[in-house]
Amino acid sequence: LDSKKLKESELFEKKILNKSKGKLKLLNVGEIQDPINIEISYASKKAIEKVEKLGGSVKLLKGN
Repeated sequence: LDSKKLKESELFEKKILNKSKGKLKLLNVGEIQDPINIEISYASKKAIEKVEKLGGSVKLLKGN
């Protein structure tokens, strides 16, 4: 996985996470040090703010 370009679908395809658990939500828990760009089903406002403050981006997937 490229930590600068994460996709929810890749986490399921590579069996890092189990698809049977449903869609993912990025939460404002823990700390990140480097900017990330992530595509995910859901994200909290605070998590989006934290990612963007470091120069990363959060793209929410359509059709949820």
